[in-house]
Amino acid sequence: LPEMSVSRTGNRAGASGRKCDHGLMPDRPTLTTPTAVLRMSPVALLAVLFTVLGLSPAILADPALFGWLALAPALAAAWVLRARTTADVRGLRVRGLWSSRTVEWERVSGVRFARRRSGRFGRFGVAVLTDSSELRLPCVTFRDLPALALASAGRIPDPFAALAATEK
Repeated sequence: LPEMSVSRTGNRAGASGRKCDHGLMPDRPTLTTPTAVLRMSPVALLAVLFTVLGLSPAILADPALFGWLALAPALAAAWVLRARTTADVRGLRVRGLWSSRTVEWERVSGVRFARRRSGRFGRFGVAVLTDSSELRLPCVTFRDLPALALASAGRIPDPFAALAATEK
């Protein structure tokens, strides 16, 4: 599930330094704009763990010959921990295993998804940019469109809300 963070800003003590029963509170907490952080679940690391357990007899039997096999689970774990797409009112921040990229909403003409899992981008979404190039959005699936619509302040339409509006 995507993380939607709407947080309060300010210090623990407000300008007047008012206190309440449980400590210092800000005078007027303000809400920040919604941010959608879409990433892999840490539970995916269990698959990496089972892969390591399955490979360990071969690696321990002859490390010189099979030691390179440990690279695959290490890369998979790094991808699970690093890959994410962050969306807010400014734009998209995409982080992959090797690189990061930030794109403003003005450069995004839409988001598309493949009909099948196979293909160049797999099951994750693709941002189509105004110069006709494409940007892979790791960890963004079709069900994440409501979170993207909220975080983008409506620049990405929510198809579920549109369907619900037509059914009424």
